[in-house]
Amino acid sequence: MTKLIPLYVLLTLLPLGTGDVCAQWEKMNIPQSLDAVNPRYCFCGAYLFISPNSGSLVRISYHGAASEELASHFPHQDLGAYSKGLSGITSIGGYLIASFGTVWPEADSLDGIYRSSDFGLTWLQVKDTNAIGIRAYRMLCVGTRLLAEDGYFFRSDDSGATWQVVGGGPNGLMTDLCGRGDQLYATTQQSGLFRSSDFGATWENIGGELAKDFLYGVAVSGSMLFVSGYNFYTSQDSGSTWSVITHDYLAGGARYVVPVHGSVLAAGLRADAGIFQTRDNGITWSNVGGNLAASGVSLLTADSQYVFAVSGDLYRRSIEDLGVEANLRDNATSDQFLLTLEGDRLSLRYFSRINIDHPILELYDILGKLVFTTTLEPAVSGWNRASCALPSLPGGTHVCRVSGGGLCVSRVVQIDL
Repeated sequence: MTKLIPLYVLLTLLPLGTGDVCAQWEKMNIPQSLDAVNPRYCFCGAYLFISPNSGSLVRISYHGAASEELASHFPHQDLGAYSKGLSGITSIGGYLIASFGTVWPEADSLDGIYRSSDFGLTWLQVKDTNAIGIRAYRMLCVGTRLLAEDGYFFRSDDSGATWQVVGGGPNGLMTDLCGRGDQLYATTQQSGLFRSSDFGATWENIGGELAKDFLYGVAVSGSMLFVSGYNFYTSQDSGSTWSVITHDYLAGGARYVVPVHGSVLAAGLRADAGIFQTRDNGITWSNVGGNLAASGVSLLTADSQYVFAVSGDLYRRSIEDLGVEANLRDNATSDQFLLTLEGDRLSLRYFSRINIDHPILELYDILGKLVFTTTLEPAVSGWNRASCALPSLPGGTHVCRVSGGGLCVSRVVQIDL
């Protein structure tokens, strides 16, 4: 006989460490000041690049926690008060792609798109006619294509070597831009959310009531669309209908919304709001801010290994760490992990968003001690079934966990003698 009980009763029973709710973000030893409103940033090679203002670009080797200010390497340093500042940056195929230009006087032939093949030490201007004069504040890499916005949208299909005019942008001041395939989404200040289905050539307002909000961020995760502002919104149908997420963690709204391995992170707008994570499309949330919970967050982003946050200083936390923590607390009572126990045979059914070569099953006792582990058959994207024979175990409450390749789901199970 198997009895499932709520996991919140047993949160303290799980092994501590990376999955503990009090797990700390690692402070990186970066002497440069990175705290700014809407800093520009991107990843390239083994570096994270952050530009807190137009006169600064910090290159951070995040594995070794070393950093270097690259402003002295900006092009055209001999222009005195009119030195070219950085307005936007992204990367593609080992190249850094940046837009340099002056705010005043008007754009000249030295403004435009520049490329660096040595991670920001030298910059060469792209001499393509359409690239000269661009001062792009929003730059985006989607697959093998680049997009730059300077009132109009410009597109490159060859790593930034040549550019073509795509079309005009959405109405209003753009605050964020994301894309997948030909589909692009853009948030604006009090003009709503816009969608382009032709990679920026045309735009339609799909926000509806969102137009009344001051929108900050937009992200696509699976089939879900997430939008942050003074409220937090989700849509399951590409923006046709919307739900407002009302949760104490998000009271006052959110600035950043970042997809991370099937989950979504959000940074609250309030200075004491912290960082929160959902793995069930906004239904439940976990506070994963740890030691950043009351510090205020001015930047939140992630690559395949780490989540980075600027909260006065630069902090990082591993993807694995956040994945384990959120799943143990949010998905344990969901219907994405079902199991039965008949005699010594444990049968389970679980959902995975990705293929996994070697998923691992672990069983912990009431003291948090690992009492059994085994490797399951390879998992496919979607629902999976598995079963295994258990050794002789004492009766009582146990936590069963399946993990691997970014997946981590768990259930509390009562084993009766």
